[in-house]
Amino acid sequence: MSAVLVRYAFDPWGRRTVTTGTDATNVGYAAYQWRTNGDVSFTLHRGYDAELGRWLSQDPIGFQGGSNYFAYAENNPVRFTDPLGLAIWVCTRKGRGAVMEAFNANHSYFWDDRNGSCCGASNQESCHEGGPGSGDVCKKVAESEGKEDDIMKCCKGQKAYIPLVNDCFTDVKQCLGGAGLKNPNNVGRFGQNCDQCEKKK
Repeated sequence: MSAVLVRYAFDPWGRRTVTTGTDATNVGYAAYQWRTNGDVSFTLHRGYDAELGRWLSQDPIGFQGGSNYFAYAENNPVRFTDPLGLAIWVCTRKGRGAVMEAFNANHSYFWDDRNGSCCGASNQESCHEGGPGSGDVCKKVAESEGKEDDIMKCCKGQKAYIPLVNDCFTDVKQCLGGAGLKNPNNVGRFGQNCDQCEKKK
């Protein structure tokens, strides 16, 4: 039979209080590594200060992650999580090749900021897309934390590529739908990308 050595309480921003026992671990809020000489936590990519409720360095993807480079969980930790400071994105770009260009078609793909990998129909195993900051239209998938592996596995497991039936857009829809998430990117199969539309307004 095991005994409880310590219990912690956390506020929404990650400030912790020992409620039972004595401080016994350096694993803190959202499994961050806790630095014992302060309120700084460390993830694989950035430091986080629970007192400030902010990341300590800029988001490596710049404004694609939002207008505030240091914001944690979109400044709403009750609704969102951001344990790595990174995210799953849905990106689109103009299609390549004579047929895609003739139909003014677009290509859609997933971008995983945890490791800089991507996946889209017809290039699941050899994806070389640019992701956020590359000029492609990329939108962060809200509430995808903890579902990244399932989303990428779903994409890589999709069947034969058939335009309009089983293509990059249906892959994104099916994989996000299977994870109970919504596609934040409103670019369609054909026509202009959203960034181009915005510039014309």
